[in-house]
Amino acid sequence: MKLRSRLLAGLPVLSMAVAVLALSLPAGVAAGAGPASNIRFGHGAADGLMLGDHCIHGTAAASTNVILTWRNSAGTIKEKTSVLSSTEGGHWRYCAAVTTLVVGDSLKANDGASQRTFTIPLVTVKVDRVANEFRGRAPANSNLTLWSHVGRFSDFYERNEITSNAQGRWQYDDGYDIPGGADAYLDWVNDIGDSVTAFGVGPRVDVTVGSSDFTAYINPGQQIRVQLRDNATDEIKAIGSTVAGDSGFVQGDFRNSAGRRVPVSVGDRVVALKVADDLNWNVPFIEATADVAEDTVDGYCHDAGNPSNSVVVMVRRTGYSRGFAHEPVDSTGHFEVDFRDPGGFGNEANIKHGDKIVVECLLRTGDTVTHVFLVP
Repeated sequence: MKLRSRLLAGLPVLSMAVAVLALSLPAGVAAGAGPASNIRFGHGAADGLMLGDHCIHGTAAASTNVILTWRNSAGTIKEKTSVLSSTEGGHWRYCAAVTTLVVGDSLKANDGASQRTFTIPLVTVKVDRVANEFRGRAPANSNLTLWSHVGRFSDFYERNEITSNAQGRWQYDDGYDIPGGADAYLDWVNDIGDSVTAFGVGPRVDVTVGSSDFTAYINPGQQIRVQLRDNATDEIKAIGSTVAGDSGFVQGDFRNSAGRRVPVSVGDRVVALKVADDLNWNVPFIEATADVAEDTVDGYCHDAGNPSNSVVVMVRRTGYSRGFAHEPVDSTGHFEVDFRDPGGFGNEANIKHGDKIVVECLLRTGDTVTHVFLVP
């Protein structure tokens, strides 16, 4: 097993998006390019062109003006420009202001000595939290590298080599439970050196009791429509709808039919079945107290049908984090955090009156429910 570094920002989802790319001609053949062509698209594994990205990059002859023509599937020009390749390696990069890379786009590069055209095919990775597997599409019979990340607080990905079948489909099951928010990268490199990196993230919704705001993780460019329902009557209280950007992270709020914000209450049901069959759960009751003298936080993530397996507790003061701990909960949902010695994953804190305590119960599905209170 090899590991790939991972930068964290909240939940680790980077500013990355699903990407797809391949040659428009059979492998090893490039339009107008002789055997000595320096033109490649992407910079090798883990740095391929990405669907939904504004930027394209590659290599060509060193220190030359590379003419780039970017067309859609109908042949209409989306961008045409020239960029100077680097003196070492002939690397070039171009970022458009608005244009994004989509399936069917073609990229043509001309460095004066040769030219090549590259067309974007379907290459995807889906993180399925219900089936507990990774799957997607790629050119038929391709050797692929899958980097999967299922631990919320880990800095690395596991590496596995897989192959797409004759129908251009691939699937991988690593035997682990895959929670919402888990993400993966799929690397594809052809026999000439052009490369693609696709990104996917398992659906996840996070809510806070007493707040109308929610956050979520879904595949970049995907729409999510989250319903907030009354669990007793099944009546829709509010809906939150938004589209994910390049990183897959989204922020939204719940609003009723009149456009007014609706806060989340204990017992409400959070529903988004179009993105995951098990994204249909009740908001649990969370209780917690803080002891200033002992610097502890004690409480319960109660079971509402989607039991919590761990809890994150944070101490905030004057807008800054003063303490953090990630702890397991027992079979009853009980947890206790000693901020004098928070264990292996956390940092010490001196709890004071007036501090804000944030308790995040991490549900079995990977979704999160948060309870916030002030220390009296």
